[in-house]
Amino acid sequence: MIEVSDTLLDTQREITKLNQPVSFKSLQHLCTCSDDFLVDDKEFQQCLKGCKWSPNGLSILINSEDKRLRIFNIEDIEQNVSLCKVNQIKEGGTIYDYVWYPNFVDKNKTNNLILSTSHRSPIHLWNATDGQLEATYRVYDHVDEVAHVNSLCFNWSGEEIYSGSYGKINIFRTERPGREFIEIPTKADLHRSIISTIAMNPVDKSMFAVGTYSKDIGIYGGNQLMYILRGHKSGITQLKFSPDGLKLYSGSRKGDNDIVCWDLRNVGQTLYSAERTVTTNQRICFDISSDGKFLVSGKSMLNLI
Repeated sequence: MIEVSDTLLDTQREITKLNQPVSFKSLQHLCTCSDDFLVDDKEFQQCLKGCKWSPNGLSILINSEDKRLRIFNIEDIEQNVSLCKVNQIKEGGTIYDYVWYPNFVDKNKTNNLILSTSHRSPIHLWNATDGQLEATYRVYDHVDEVAHVNSLCFNWSGEEIYSGSYGKINIFRTERPGREFIEIPTKADLHRSIISTIAMNPVDKSMFAVGTYSKDIGIYGGNQLMYILRGHKSGITQLKFSPDGLKLYSGSRKGDNDIVCWDLRNVGQTLYSAERTVTTNQRICFDISSDGKFLVSGKSMLNLI
């Protein structure tokens, strides 16, 4: 875990001092879960690929190797008990990305929605409460066949869905399922590559950033490309804006161990980088605390920093 102070860190040495693994002995263990991820096939290598908190902080969405999304509730949990699984969703192929609908309403369960994309499947909008499919959004390839997308993101109001695939960004209206979308080509500016991740600026609602496996980061405003950031040694796997919208954090896959903090007030300049161990091409996730003071990341070595 890394503490990011209000003032800029002067040297890379200072950030290295803060880059220490979390001591779990000092943290209070609340609950756990393992039985819900067991599979009957003994030769199948089950693993968990990531987890995301619901907007109200009372549910966790977990992606696993068996092509399922599982939803767990943590409301009213007692210490040292198992998480309560409330539902699971089966996708048709490997799950590439998944997000919560941003306007989560506790009392009205119909608004507890999940968006997901998987291999050779359209985008699916699911009801997290009963697991029912609510809507489908389709992108088509050059021979007019349904193509999957690699990354997903709602805008902050939940009214639009942003998806990324090879050489393009597609924007859907959430209320209009089907194949009606706005397309933004990216091949000319961001090389011919897959849009691997999308992030929305929490302050400037018209700004969003995309990352590619060709190591480029594009920053858009009003659906127009404004800046291209380059500097990573490997493909981008995750982007996240700081809560104040003035910084952009980027992480990449095997061959590049740094999470880079970009200064959006002086575009192209980096404030610092935080080193972690990434030895595979899988997405090693990181997150930022709501106050912007802490950056936490997984590593390939089975611990956190």
